[in-house]
Amino acid sequence: MKKIFGFFLLFILSLDLYSKRILYRSEILISEKKLLNPTDPETLKEDFPKPILSQLEIFRKTESILAKAGNNKIYYIDTNNTRYTNSQSSIELEYEGDPLKFYKIEYSLNGSSYLDYPGVISLNRSGRNTIKYRSLDKLGNAEDYKSVDVYVDSNPPELSVKLIGEKFFKDDIVFYQSGMTIDTSAIDTESGLKDIYININYEGFIPINSITERFIETKFYNIQVIALDNVLNKSKEYTFQFSIDSESPFIDIKPLNTIYHDKENICSARSKFHLSANDKDSGVKSIQYKINSSEKWTSFTEDIKIPEKIETLNLEYKAIDNVGNESEIQSYSCKIIREAPKTKVELK
Repeated sequence: MKKIFGFFLLFILSLDLYSKRILYRSEILISEKKLLNPTDPETLKEDFPKPILSQLEIFRKTESILAKAGNNKIYYIDTNNTRYTNSQSSIELEYEGDPLKFYKIEYSLNGSSYLDYPGVISLNRSGRNTIKYRSLDKLGNAEDYKSVDVYVDSNPPELSVKLIGEKFFKDDIVFYQSGMTIDTSAIDTESGLKDIYININYEGFIPINSITERFIETKFYNIQVIALDNVLNKSKEYTFQFSIDSESPFIDIKPLNTIYHDKENICSARSKFHLSANDKDSGVKSIQYKINSSEKWTSFTEDIKIPEKIETLNLEYKAIDNVGNESEIQSYSCKIIREAPKTKVELK
């Protein structure tokens, strides 16, 4: 007599395991990942097509997958024909033959004594479960004992998430420089990793390698990241917020004791220059300047004075914010007059 596991015709297309995925990847070509309802057996072909999906289609497919996580019996067969299931699953044995001759099915779970099959076998032990079984008819005919191994994967994947880029904390907000990346990795040593999913600003989860957005524009982000294994155990969820600062600070100069004459700036030994800057996002980290094309930049801490023994001044200056954005280099030039004014006395 032929007996089959009714649910073991159900499996998920084998997927590549990820060791690392980076958010700024631009491609959206992903494998079709189909979860089958355990009540609707179907065999998947190895040459399952890999269509280019629209963003909306990806959101919908991901939503369907996540809806099954933790709420359904999931079976998965890997490329080595190893059977996996989750902790919610059970085994059903089905007698095939003339029902008028059927007597019983008996089974043994993990080396236990043989018992009459009650209609469903619960798998309560994580890891490998061995089921031996046979059917008997009323004529005394007995099927040869058969066995199958089923691995119960009740452990979620281990997920790691790192934010990479220049950052700065201000008013309980973490600011990142434009172009920062989110580096994720996950591992599952049992049924294997299905995918890593990300939700940006509550738009919905999507496989992380399907993201086309680059973190460049000045904007606030709320991020959620999770991972699923092949029997839909869900990892710890990472939630974090950050803001992108892509704008350069504004810098200004205020000359003191200078005049503008005959289309040029005129300075004296008493002239000074005050630099100021502001940045509405991460804030100003430093103001720097250099005089007459010197090799090194100097941090501005107090008003700049005219150096001795120079006849002209070319002052270059810039501001840097707390995530490394730099303003354009500005300049101020002036001719230096060091001669003091003279006064003569005439008697008339």
